[in-house]
Amino acid sequence: MRYLCPYKFLECKAFSAIGLFFVVTIAIKLLKFIYVTFLRSPVNWEKYGLRSGGWVIVTGATDGIGKEFAKQFASKGFNIFLVSRSQTKLDDISKEIRNINQSISKAKTETREFSRLKAAISEVKSYILINNVGVANDLPRLFNEEKEEMIEKLIQINVTGTLEMTKAILPIFVAQKNGFILTVGSFAGEFPMPYLQTYGAAKAFLKMWSLSLNREVSKDGIHVELLNTSFVSTKMSKLKPSFMAPSAKEYVEHAMKKIGISSFTTPYWPHAIAYLVSISVPSCLRTMKRVMKMAAKEK
Repeated sequence: MRYLCPYKFLECKAFSAIGLFFVVTIAIKLLKFIYVTFLRSPVNWEKYGLRSGGWVIVTGATDGIGKEFAKQFASKGFNIFLVSRSQTKLDDISKEIRNINQSISKAKTETREFSRLKAAISEVKSYILINNVGVANDLPRLFNEEKEEMIEKLIQINVTGTLEMTKAILPIFVAQKNGFILTVGSFAGEFPMPYLQTYGAAKAFLKMWSLSLNREVSKDGIHVELLNTSFVSTKMSKLKPSFMAPSAKEYVEHAMKKIGISSFTTPYWPHAIAYLVSISVPSCLRTMKRVMKMAAKEK
């Protein structure tokens, strides 16, 4: 009679359980991905003042994703409040958006002028804040070779500016028991980014801050969401439009159909597939590797 080693039996059971867990996890994530990406209905924008003179405040509104958000919200009928550091660019985008919607305001802001911006915001009935303002490294560099001015700029614009803007608008949203805060995030905040470490850390900060703030203020009727963004063809990225790097217009068209529901959204479906694979497969493989290593020690 052949004797079956209990360790071998347990090893087989362990591998079966890990395999089943792997398959079920992938299946659940895949079904959720299909629903969120292709089947879920978009938000009803009337909830955020579409028919009642509601304003959308957009930071970093003169280029790329911010500019497209301003244009596409204007095309829906929202009033637009533009925020940028460049007065010349503000004047240009204002003319462009007025061809879509006559109701528009604009504000040039820097840290020293933030009190004036807060006063201007308080004069409009705003329901939506798009935290798009951001800056990236001019070139990938080792941290010990990065200029101190660039490190300060990355933190000041990406983090401090976003927090200050949100702090200015949040009391208004709380008082009216309604508001939507969307912050443009990045894949750079999801994974280690050698040579772009400060930029990646800033985006990782924004993710945790956004998710935490959503739990904090959801009871007040306020929705806070992070827009998980990979490559987009903009002046900042210097990328040409492609399947994995859509134009800002195409990207925002996808985003407008997905935002306003979840606290974390990857709106462009090729990016969503890449993100799903990157967060699913490696962790499961690492788990299987640990089990195999433990099994080897038992032999």
